[in-house]
Amino acid sequence: MAVLKPRSRTVTFRVSSEEFLALTASCQNSDSRSISDFARAAVLHKIRAAGRGGLARTDMSTLGKALEELDAALGDVSKAIRSIPASDNPDNFEIEGKDRGAQQVGPEYLFS
Repeated sequence: MAVLKPRSRTVTFRVSSEEFLALTASCQNSDSRSISDFARAAVLHKIRAAGRGGLARTDMSTLGKALEELDAALGDVSKAIRSIPASDNPDNFEIEGKDRGAQQVGPEYLFS
């Protein structure tokens, strides 16, 4: 494939061994011809997104996904706590049913 727009500037950066492995794997999974082509496309995409306010949208999207994962993990922990049999609860703290908001469990609170 011929380069339609000649490139005369060079950008160089260093990566760790782990970053290089991740970079080459991502490059192979994309339509890029080379690591250089892949890196150029990624950097230019980031620049264009920043110009359109895309970084804020990306950051909010990432934050939203992280919060969803955290919420799911907390839900799993809450279910696990509720499933503890009374014989495994040495302090005999009452563990109440779900979906009632904050519930006191001994000296602390359980949020469902």
